[in-house]
Amino acid sequence: MNEKEWLEKSLISYFIKAINNMHNTNYSITIHRDRPDFIIGDTLQNKNFGVEITHLFYDEEEAKELLGHVPMINSKVENIEHYINILNKLLNKKAHKAKAYDHSHELVLLVGITSPLFTWGDFENSREYIVIPQNDFSIICLVFFNEEHQNWEDLMFIKQECPICDINIV
Repeated sequence: MNEKEWLEKSLISYFIKAINNMHNTNYSITIHRDRPDFIIGDTLQNKNFGVEITHLFYDEEEAKELLGHVPMINSKVENIEHYINILNKLLNKKAHKAKAYDHSHELVLLVGITSPLFTWGDFENSREYIVIPQNDFSIICLVFFNEEHQNWEDLMFIKQECPICDINIV
């Protein structure tokens, strides 16, 4: 398994665990493929979703540092506005790409927020600046690392046109 596949598999696994724990659902990975990356299903609810995975990095340098390709330098000053701008560009890119995806299931976009500095609260405080373009995703969810629990379990649903479970989770 290459690094990209490992990151995708890790994020979808944490997302499924969080959803199942929060809502007493039984989601699991049905298929790992491409366009979208995964099909997840809940046999109890008879629901399936196509899930596309991506990660948000401040810049290419941070990505290399966080993935261990180069030593951590921490010499630059980061700001949330830059992260939001990069997120908006990423959402546009994924919206465009999703037009070519298999639409036999509702589509979900998961964005792993990799920032070691900015948390769910920072993005929530900047939510008004997040621009969600016209897209084919029924759900767009930002996934954050929870330092206290040492787990990717903090979810921010920035778009939800259909419930992932019987409880609306926005």
